[in-house]
Amino acid sequence: PKALVYQFFRLANIYFLVVAVLQSIPLISPLTPVTAVGPLLIVLLGSLIREGWEDLKRHEYDNILNKELVNHYSTGSSSWEQIQSQDIHLGDIVIVEEEDVCPADIVILDSNFPEGHCFIETSSLDGEKTLKKRNPSSQTIGLFNSRGAYITKDIAVEGEITCDAPNSQLYKFDGRAEMKCFGKNMTISYNQKNVILKGSKLKSTRWMIGFTCYVG
Repeated sequence: PKALVYQFFRLANIYFLVVAVLQSIPLISPLTPVTAVGPLLIVLLGSLIREGWEDLKRHEYDNILNKELVNHYSTGSSSWEQIQSQDIHLGDIVIVEEEDVCPADIVILDSNFPEGHCFIETSSLDGEKTLKKRNPSSQTIGLFNSRGAYITKDIAVEGEITCDAPNSQLYKFDGRAEMKCFGKNMTISYNQKNVILKGSKLKSTRWMIGFTCYVG
């Protein structure tokens, strides 16, 4: 299996394998093959059990996250509806409320603050508990805010965003959106300061509205 092959990407396991092979050669080692291979098998078995357990717990955690409810704007009913996070699609408009974990990578459009910014905690991603500020484009500030509350119906946003392919870089994002928002044509450039990554927690902000740019 692949899990066994991946064990030999580790230098320590390659070392144990070479030692086991050399000790199994009667001309250069007095040890029996069982004595030579035994330590290697114990190391490999322990690693496989540990990684299998970690994969199982990760799978269980993913299932929990996939079933969490998310407020999603439905164009069919022109209102907010709750769906499971596994049903979110690219370009969906979602709302994240204080202390909620972002269900996908989201480009921020607006928040309860007059300036449209929000604060997030990324300790689950990079271990940092210091709050980080994220800002929307100046063109969308206030469009979704009605005296501190988010608008509940008749949201008119459509368009297309071009951005980087999914990658592992936490501090880099380049995107460009051609969109029509409440009848206004907009061309907006986005960077990492405009994006909230999946797993980030919204802090010190009552709500934030944005559209998904990466899901899964």
